[in-house]
Amino acid sequence: KKDKVQIIKDVPSTLPTVHGDPQLIIQLLYHLLMNALKFTHQGQVSISVTPNARNKCLDITVEDTGIGISKHSINRVFEAF
Repeated sequence: KKDKVQIIKDVPSTLPTVHGDPQLIIQLLYHLLMNALKFTHQGQVSISVTPNARNKCLDITVEDTGIGISKHSINRVFEAF
């Protein structure tokens, strides 16, 4: 059973153009958000986007109050699946 999970969005109304594969960017964001929601039974999931002019990119952060990743699994986070 899930208790109430609050979703917080901190995204400016205008952002610079991002160069990349739109489908892959959407897929990446979808997976990050769905994973955060899957393991957050109460609390919040937040996404924030900040323009990074120095590096000419966007900084995207997804945070949650979920159970986290075990020490045993942390090394597998960036492995291809």
